[in-house]
Amino acid sequence: MDPSDHYEWIGKRLGRKPNGGKGFLSEQDEPQISAMLSTPPSDTVGPTEDDLKSMPNDPERWARNGVRIARQPSLPLKPLFQSFNPNAMNLHWIVSGELPLNARQAQVFALVRELEQLGHKQWVWIQPPCDQTGESAFKQALAAEGMSVPHTIVRRLPDHVLGISGDAVIATDWASCFPAAAMPLFKARFRLVQRLDEGRTSVTAATLAAYAETLDFMAFGLSPLLASSPTPAVDWMGSLPLFVDERIFYPATDRACHGRDKTLQIAVDLGSGATPDVATDLTFDVLNLLTERGVSFTAHLFGQPDIGELRLKAYRDHGPIGPSDRAELFRVCQVGLSLAAGLDCTTQSEMYACGLHSVGLPRNEICGAGGNSPPASGLSVAIAESICANLVEFQPLKQASQNGVVSARAAAQATEGILRTGLSAKSVPVTIASAMATSDYEHKAAVIIPTWNGGALFRDVLEAIATQRTPWSFDVLVIDSGSTDETVEIVRSYETRGVRLHTIPNSQFQHGRTRNLAISLTNAEFVAVLTQDATPANSSWLANLVKAFNAGDRVAGVFGGHEAYPEATPFVSSGIKGHFEHFDRLPHLAEWANDHGEPISFGSVAWQNWLHYYSDNNSCMRRSVWEKIPYPDIDWGEDQVWAWEVVKQGYQKAFANDAVVYHSHNLNAEQQRKVSAIEGDFWLRYFNYSFEGSDAEVNASLLYLQEQRQAFAAAHRVEPSVTDEQMLLDRESLFARYQGQVRLLHETYKTRDRLRTTQG
Repeated sequence: MDPSDHYEWIGKRLGRKPNGGKGFLSEQDEPQISAMLSTPPSDTVGPTEDDLKSMPNDPERWARNGVRIARQPSLPLKPLFQSFNPNAMNLHWIVSGELPLNARQAQVFALVRELEQLGHKQWVWIQPPCDQTGESAFKQALAAEGMSVPHTIVRRLPDHVLGISGDAVIATDWASCFPAAAMPLFKARFRLVQRLDEGRTSVTAATLAAYAETLDFMAFGLSPLLASSPTPAVDWMGSLPLFVDERIFYPATDRACHGRDKTLQIAVDLGSGATPDVATDLTFDVLNLLTERGVSFTAHLFGQPDIGELRLKAYRDHGPIGPSDRAELFRVCQVGLSLAAGLDCTTQSEMYACGLHSVGLPRNEICGAGGNSPPASGLSVAIAESICANLVEFQPLKQASQNGVVSARAAAQATEGILRTGLSAKSVPVTIASAMATSDYEHKAAVIIPTWNGGALFRDVLEAIATQRTPWSFDVLVIDSGSTDETVEIVRSYETRGVRLHTIPNSQFQHGRTRNLAISLTNAEFVAVLTQDATPANSSWLANLVKAFNAGDRVAGVFGGHEAYPEATPFVSSGIKGHFEHFDRLPHLAEWANDHGEPISFGSVAWQNWLHYYSDNNSCMRRSVWEKIPYPDIDWGEDQVWAWEVVKQGYQKAFANDAVVYHSHNLNAEQQRKVSAIEGDFWLRYFNYSFEGSDAEVNASLLYLQEQRQAFAAAHRVEPSVTDEQMLLDRESLFARYQGQVRLLHETYKTRDRLRTTQG
């Protein structure tokens, strides 16, 4: 991607904020973009509604409380890379956005927290509806409930999910299966089965849950009891042991015993809003039986919102409560009543960990409870008798492990093993140590250059390479794809100076595949990649690129700076200059961990953009890492997709500000239109960046950018004709970029429609 365009899109749109552009907004940018979009579009500038095809936006696309969720495309997995780092997996979780966290949500976040501490890189996608308006607010709410995940990225699930990528996406219930099934770039899809859904009161929900189970996911359960139950999962990977978050759920040290003459405190789990009515009715029948038998108790009801007035003598309705509040409640009670349907024993595990005697239905009794909590049948009388059996002498349980309940860390380690096994079935586990292992090479470095009609400028490029000064030997390979001008002759004139030529038919050229072929024809520890129009600025260019690998112990790739050619327009020159000055101000060593003071926040899209920016106009990669993680086989943008992947797998990327090339383009309107359409498609397809969501936003972007151009022109005395030409290019760029994204989305959804027609 041309750096000047990159600078305009990412940097200049909102006054050089590092997260500028509609697809790159943080929460603090919302007021500014809202003001921009409130400006009425002009009839004389920018595309109008008649010119632009509508973006297929759907605010209810992933809503958990609607049937439209099943309308969205289910796309087959097409990962771009075939390796993963088993010690630093890139995991994406899709979770419900309701707060406070119920027991099942709390267990998911406990797993996320422990996997984070084990070194895995994670994203949590909050599926609507969400109880918090912003991502930071949701993360703060998690921390308040004892579920702090500082090194996990938390984002709202976007309208379009086509370009989200990683090692594994994990759906945590039936509703989250649908967005996960629309993400094709993952290496594996998993479903965390937390309960059986056949008992739902809603026929529609039960139908959608059954449909979700037909999707191609590997599944694993949150309870060992699920392993023995019938499941329609295509590939069952096993179950986790029963576990609790022991940092929150632990026994009270001073809980008093009681006899028959004392008031019994009972924690009563009413389940979630989806709990079948029969389970709730059975719970209240048990409590009424205890009253009839003269048992003095206070029922502490929790889980259901707005249960209304009840015919119970003494009760408190706590409503939905989070993990910390549940733990406090359990520590002041003596008995827990959990009759909500399911096999996961989630709430019962929390109760046991806090020392309660928990009574439930036979199929969700925890094994190993000893004689303290006799199994109850499904009848109200038997359940009431089970509670009464504990009234004479109550001895609180001391350790959750006595009931077969393990720690969250142990459960996370079991999850880690399941995910590694599932990923290994489809990808190759590659550790950083193995990828960084060196071997004997013929040269320290090589330079590869793909060419096609490079023209006279290419002679300057080869001359600059041939005159590089290095303390070690280097190789130069030009791979030409059917040039019809003097390019091949120019290369052959440099054969005596160490330049080799390899030719392929023009029909075989493809950006990723051709570069992989060229690299395979070299034998060097580091491979520099240039384009035919990028001229090294001095004789130290190659040495400085290679030197930058010393910036860290896991550097997989290095990119260098650019300067515009003298004939570039002031706008292009300014964009390139500003772009690389921006990277010069940031840490020159980029990696996932946000622990070295960079001025952009961890997990923001600006941070993501900083990590994946990489330009094959001027770059260098470590050969041993390339052998494990080659360029993706894609038509365009292979450099940034590769850089994003290696950073996700735990490697580092470095910026060599002293390894500069001259490189710039003065495009005409037709060229700009073509390139921008490709780039719009690319950013959405592989990074999920959606720049503008409507024709009104395109107009707002254009108006804003024109104001910036005019201000720059006035400050630098740019000729009016040059300014007018640039504003025309801006219009073509914005229009084509938007249309490229719109076409991709319409084609994606039309593909699903065709599949349905064929299957029907």
